[in-house]
Amino acid sequence: MRYTKAAIKDAKYTNIKVGGVWIADETVLKLDKDVHVCSGTSSTTIPLPARLRLSLTRTTKDAQALMQGAFNRAGKVPRIIYTDKLAAYLDGIELTFGADTQHRQGSPFDIGSNNNLIERFHSTLKSRTEIMRGMQKTTTAASSWRAG
Repeated sequence: MRYTKAAIKDAKYTNIKVGGVWIADETVLKLDKDVHVCSGTSSTTIPLPARLRLSLTRTTKDAQALMQGAFNRAGKVPRIIYTDKLAAYLDGIELTFGADTQHRQGSPFDIGSNNNLIERFHSTLKSRTEIMRGMQKTTTAASSWRAG
């Protein structure tokens, strides 16, 4: 436990190598009485999501905030982003990256690069939050998966 805070602090300054193909997806978490949507992006060159976001909605504003956060962390604009057919991604990606990024929608079985990495992470996240019942606030959930 004493090294967790130092590791989290150091990770903020670590340069990650992010590819030009990103995948975005969302999942629903039940934390206490609220339902939160956890969105994430991942690059094909790193196994863990580069950026995560908790929200209560799945709007264009949420998709744009997710993309902006991923851009801020990665430091580059992706060539292609694969998403499911959630309509919020259409404008969220366009507002963040404009014509610099190609957006491809589909299901995991009909797009060139599926979302196995992020789906696997969502599974791990759900397993972890299931055993952490009674979280009082969103920040507790956010810090629990960073530390865990």
